[in-house]
Amino acid sequence: MLIARLVPENNIEMAIKAYMESCSKELLVIVGNYESPYGQKMRELAEGDSRIIFQGEYMTRSN
Repeated sequence: MLIARLVPENNIEMAIKAYMESCSKELLVIVGNYESPYGQKMRELAEGDSRIIFQGEYMTRSN
């Protein structure tokens, strides 16, 4: 599971590429805003690999 802002400085692209090269049968679940331009780019990169799932943003309520 990867929980992060989907921005270049968080190296999401490197994580996705490394995972795609692996033989892992486990899922890679990515939690973050995939509707941003960079998030869309990451979804396109992962397209076709059914082991990679984008869950969207995780927001917490502030008290």
